[in-house]
Order: sequence, then structure tokens, then C-alpha cells
Amino acid sequence: MTQGRGSGEKSAATRAVRAADSVERVYARIKDFAIDYRFRPGERINEVELAAELAVSRTPVRAALNRLERDGFVTSVPNKGFFARELTPEAVRDLYELRAAIERAAFVLACERASDAEIEAAAGTWTRHSSPEDEGSWAKIAVADESFHMGLTRLSKNAQMISALE
Repeated sequence: MTQGRGSGEKSAATRAVRAADSVERVYARIKDFAIDYRFRPGERINEVELAAELAVSRTPVRAALNRLERDGFVTSVPNKGFFARELTPEAVRDLYELRAAIERAAFVLACERASDAEIEAAAGTWTRHSSPEDEGSWAKIAVADESFHMGLTRLSKNAQMISALE
């Protein structure tokens, strides 16, 4: 009987891990949707449709949306649901100013903390991800740019800067 109870506990723990993995997976997908502007600024996000598309229940979708609200990707209105964040010229300017400040500070720290080999590897990221055939492909250029800037920020070896930029 004790063995049965232990198996049940393990089963509950396994379910909890799977649920957490599901929320993490749903969070990553919806975040990608938000970054790729799949949701127009100010658009209401339909939880039922998202759950169906991602083949999950509304619970992980709601958990992911709550986390995305905390991270600034969506907003919520009581009794109305979740909405894609609005993009105003001022908000875009503020985000770019924040990013520029973080990246300047990260660059200074990277120069102090990173080895020559680490710096070369980060520079190689740009070379590997940007090529003449990528010209005109904004998606590929954006991926290369993001990869380069994140690599540079990681060289700062400052976890808070890395987290803020992510």
C-alpha cells in the first residue's frame, strides 16, 4: 500500500512538472506571436482561439498571458480580457533609449570582463548570421541583429542586464 501511495505522489509530481512545461511552452509561443506582431496593437487576444491553436486548455494560456502582462507584452482589462500592448511613438522611443543605455553599459562591462576569444566569438555571431543572401530578408537580419546584441550583452556577465534585454 505504501508503494502505491508513493507511485501516486510521483505521478502528481510528474503532472505538475508537465503542467509547468506546458505553461513555459505556451508562454514562449505567445511571446513569439507578440514579438512578431501577430497581435495588432490594442487588439483583444482571444484565449479560446489561442488554446485551440496551441492544443492546450485555457489554463496554461491564461497563466502565460498573466506572465506576459507582467513582462510588458500584453495588458489586461478587468472583465474584458487581454490585449496586445499599444505602441505609441513615445513608448517606442522609451524602449530604444532603455535598450541603448543597457547595451552601452553592457559593452563597457564586456570590454572589462570578456576574454579576447569570447569577444571574437560574439563578433563571429554577426558574420555567421548575416550574409549577402540575407539582404532584403528583414526577418533574417533581425535574427542576426538580436543574436549579436544578446551575445554582446552576455559578455557583460551581468545577469540583470541580460534579463532586462531579453
